Amino acid sequence: MKVVWLPKDTNNHVYVSHDFISNGSIKKKMELQFGNLLQKVTVEIDEELPIKTIAISENILKPYTIPTNLPYEVIIDKGKIKVGPVIGIMVSYSRFFNHFESIGRIMDYKHIKGLLFIFRPRGIDLDKNTISGYYYNPSGKTKKTRWIEGTFPFPDVIYNRWKRISDELNSYLTKHEISVFNSHYLNKWQQYEIFSESDKLKSFLPETRKLTKSSLSEMIGKYDEIYVKPTSRANGDGIKVIEKKENRYVLIENNSNSQYFNTINALYQAIKRKNYIIQPSVAFKSENRNLDFRVLLQKDGSKKWSYSGIQCRVSIENSIITNFKNKDYVMPGLEALRTFYHLSSNQAKEIEKDMAQLCKSLAEAIEAKGVHLGDVAFDIIVDSKLRLWVLEIQIRYGVFDKGDVSSEFFHKFMVTPLYYAKALAGF
Repeated sequence: MKVVWLPKDTNNHVYVSHDFISNGSIKKKMELQFGNLLQKVTVEIDEELPIKTIAISENILKPYTIPTNLPYEVIIDKGKIKVGPVIGIMVSYSRFFNHFESIGRIMDYKHIKGLLFIFRPRGIDLDKNTISGYYYNPSGKTKKTRWIEGTFPFPDVIYNRWKRISDELNSYLTKHEISVFNSHYLNKWQQYEIFSESDKLKSFLPETRKLTKSSLSEMIGKYDEIYVKPTSRANGDGIKVIEKKENRYVLIENNSNSQYFNTINALYQAIKRKNYIIQPSVAFKSENRNLDFRVLLQKDGSKKWSYSGIQCRVSIENSIITNFKNKDYVMPGLEALRTFYHLSSNQAKEIEKDMAQLCKSLAEAIEAKGVHLGDVAFDIIVDSKLRLWVLEIQIRYGVFDKGDVSSEFFHKFMVTPLYYAKALAGF
């Protein structure tokens, strides 16, 4: 169905082509929906319009930015004319434009269609029911003409790429029945509490304790190497390793600085922090480089979980973490399983299958708590005995650089959440 916009019409009317006469869903008085905006309109048959065409007065949707050059889809049902989809991505602009998201997210726009815009929390005005941000213009040739500033009504769906949604905004979205996925942030301790409720899932978790002097003493007594991690910080910030060496304790930071302590009390005073956890090391290393696997799980246009792929991150030498600041290179997961674990192709595929199924179970455990997920990454370690260990679920993960992964993988993980958003919007 083609949408035509009428800049000079001031009657707040919607006109439909004559082929709609036989359509029992067309009434004289209806509601026009664009995102979360609803307007009462008068509908008239226009004999001069080409078939399967709907013409809308631009005046109806003022003062919002409603780009008229975009391809829209239309659903007519139950006294309502719905134009869209209208999808908002809440994201850091620096993250979006500096990490290839501005390229990747729009790769399948010709299939997604509608109004796709990005915004930050500061662009939200709950009193005026508006969001300021930038919409994608498919005919633009430069960054400035491809992403154009505007003020929009609230969308059908919000794809959250921000860390946290405020309680005030969450209440607003719930009240107005606006779908948002990746709706809640969970820190490492909250994740552990949810996963450990299941005996099956708990078996994949390293023993995890809140950092206290007592728990530190107990864990050091049981393990030769433990990790100390902040519950909420990201990008590997604040992570340290403690090793036991000849009756001394070595505290290692990621910049390779080491401190030595003779007593647990002295060690504890050096690392004493609120909101930290400690875990035994389950690291797998190859030539002094840590390895872990990032598994991507995303919902697609069927609104069901789909496995988007797995990549292995190999750290720089002697780094205690494998995040993007400290990675040496990224390798396809199956290739890494064959290379570093000396597995056959069939054995590697079985491990991959186990990882994907485990991650789906983990995601379902979180959603059972009322958290709406749609695009998540899991950090998994495969140890020397091929046992899987879950480190963390990343609800707002850093995307892979375009040059680090295959074009097929990059395309799939970039566009899949947009198909899910479109389906949630009802298109």
